[in-house]
Order: sequence, then structure tokens, then C-alpha cells
Amino acid sequence: MSRLVNLTGNDVIEINGQAVQDSPFGDIGKVTFDTDIVNTKVGKNGNMVAAFNTMGRAATLELRVLRGGADDIRFNELINNFFAYAEEGKAYTFINGSFTKVISTAQIDVAGGGNAVSGANINEKYDLQLGIISKFPDVLGNVEGDVEQGVATYIFKFAYAARTVT
Repeated sequence: MSRLVNLTGNDVIEINGQAVQDSPFGDIGKVTFDTDIVNTKVGKNGNMVAAFNTMGRAATLELRVLRGGADDIRFNELINNFFAYAEEGKAYTFINGSFTKVISTAQIDVAGGGNAVSGANINEKYDLQLGIISKFPDVLGNVEGDVEQGVATYIFKFAYAARTVT
């Protein structure tokens, strides 16, 4: 008898082709989809109509970085670039990103002493395009040692996301 074991934790998050380096503790990044990719309605006699919902491709990336670190400074500059566009009419380039989860799998032979029978690396990748940072990171002042005050959380909104598993 064998069992499948997955090992993960070596994720790579990139913004505009540059890997995020200043990661704090706990969850550092999360991609969410707020809208279904298909809307359905069931009618008389159990007939169903399904329609593609283009908003289902929109994604939100919540990204936590060390406050004051190189990534925080870089993301703040992206916000300033948007203000230069909005207030001064300068050209704006949308943000692109990716979130790659590297998963190592192994088939373990339980009866044979727990030795790996086979294994592979799988990449689960979210390609994120046409993005913008939706707000400044919140700030916290705390005198009791709350470590969250050293973290800047950015919310990126992307118009298009695609997922591949290879």
C-alpha cells in the first residue's frame, strides 16, 4: 500500500518580474477570486443556462512585506506612479505579477518501510495581469510589542488571472 505526500512552502511571488524578497512571518501572499467564472440559472424541466462571467478572471493579491524594506519602497513607488498619471496626465503602466507554488510530491510505500517509490515537482502558477494597488497599507502604532506594526499589507487588484499546473 502506498500514500501520496505533498511538500510545499517554497513559493515565489513576483511583481513586474521581480521576486518579492522582504517577507515577514505567517501568510505572506494570498490570491483570491471574488466572482464566479460562470453564472447559471436552472429553469423549467431542469434546463440550465450557463454564461461565462468575465469578472471571474479578476483577482486580488494580498501581499505582506516588511515595512520600510526594499519591497515596501518599490510598491510605494508604484502608487506614486499612479498619482502621477491621475494628477499630471503622465503615462501609466499597469502592474503584472505571478504567484508560483512549488509542490514536491512523493508516492510512499507504507508496507515497504516508508521509502519513496516515485516523486515529482509540480508548479501551480497564477499569472496576474493589468493590476493596480488599490490603497495605501494601513499603519499601526503599538507600545506592547505587536509585531504587526512592522508589516505593510498591499492589496493588488488584477483584471486578468490565469492558473496553470505543470
